Amino acid sequence: MSGYDISVLPTAGAVFSVKSYCQGESEGYYGADIAFYELANNIHRFEGFMSQMKRLPVQSFWSYTMGGLAIHAKNRDRFKQWRDLS
Repeated sequence: MSGYDISVLPTAGAVFSVKSYCQGESEGYYGADIAFYELANNIHRFEGFMSQMKRLPVQSFWSYTMGGLAIHAKNRDRFKQWRDLS
């Protein structure tokens, strides 16, 4: 994709990546609705964190691997075990 730089950086977890982003230590993060709720309400894993923030996170793009699999009904008898998929 011309004009875009894509980086994949492992982190210690979603909460760590949100906190790192909010403190200006990273340029991207992974966060889900529960993290945003906790951050906005200053509770649980984000209690007392707002004073350390340099910027707010914005949920703008999600990308994740496929979590499901489908087999056409007419082929269902061809698969008895996971290894039959290979």
